[in-house]
Amino acid sequence: MQAFTFIVKHTFPLTRKKLLSAEQLWMSDEPKENHYRKTHAENKGEFNPQCPYKANVAAGAVMVGFLQTDLTRLRDEGRIEPQQPSGAYAHSQKRYWEVHYEVALIVEGRSIRFEARYPVEDALRPGEQQEVLGVKLVGIAAAFVPGTA
Repeated sequence: MQAFTFIVKHTFPLTRKKLLSAEQLWMSDEPKENHYRKTHAENKGEFNPQCPYKANVAAGAVMVGFLQTDLTRLRDEGRIEPQQPSGAYAHSQKRYWEVHYEVALIVEGRSIRFEARYPVEDALRPGEQQEVLGVKLVGIAAAFVPGTA
């Protein structure tokens, strides 16, 4: 089993009733660098009409879904605290909620499981474990050559 993780950050106004996040999940048959905007040239490809599956964009990336996470409980349980603007925004009096969590990509056979994990591994206190806040399973069997074990 292979797993890859990266950290994401979401901010919300203090007045927001529900703290909902959604990560767009993109995949490509070719290796790609992380975190390019979807309009970036790295995420473009040429359409091949000979390809038997509809999601073909050659070396480009294809969105395969969303990893939706409700972070409201973290606020309600006091696990996150309001943040004060800093830097160029320090003059603003608008405090906000800020949540950092990991997105893990776990290859399991012919599927990839995406998990939202809180807190990030570097922020774990002694004896604390990460909690899975959301999961999305994506089949990748179509990307394999027929007969691949």
